[in-house]
Amino acid sequence: MIIYRSFYEAIKGLPKEDQAEVWNAVYSYALDFVEVELEGMAKVVFTLIKPQLDANIAKYKNGLKEKQKKSKTEAKDKQIISKPEGNVNDNVNDNENKNDIQSHNEILRKLWYNKMWLESLSMLWKREIKDILDHLNKFRLECILKEDYKANEKDAKEHFVNWSKYNAIPEPQGYVYKRPDLSSLERNPF
Repeated sequence: MIIYRSFYEAIKGLPKEDQAEVWNAVYSYALDFVEVELEGMAKVVFTLIKPQLDANIAKYKNGLKEKQKKSKTEAKDKQIISKPEGNVNDNVNDNENKNDIQSHNEILRKLWYNKMWLESLSMLWKREIKDILDHLNKFRLECILKEDYKANEKDAKEHFVNWSKYNAIPEPQGYVYKRPDLSSLERNPF
């Protein structure tokens, strides 16, 4: 199990009782694969930490799998054999791409209006909700450009949080956390 500084930073801002609940949930989930029921801010913080724990658990389980053993000559032999013709796909559907984009936008529209999730990100990342919404829109557009459409809300949330690690929201000068202004939700780009 890996404990990240971001876990510590997020959890240390909670009241002591909630901190203990979240750490207990992290350890139970990461070590015993048991998810503990939480409430309130403890649940919000754990929900944001859980995707990283899931990724670490998947890496751990993948490392337990037996590696495939093949010699280099076997691999080369397989590369030499090829099909005389490439695959031909006669089934073309122009509406498929439009439906994927519409479905993707609908899923991200739900995130746009998910006040509790946005507020938890705002507190965790110490950013204004309007900045997170701008960032969410950039994420939406990048996914459309890469044709990387999200299948459901959970996947979209996890991908957005992970994407944001590599595409960070610029840090404002002298930021002081204040209760989020949810009026930013009215300027929906969808």
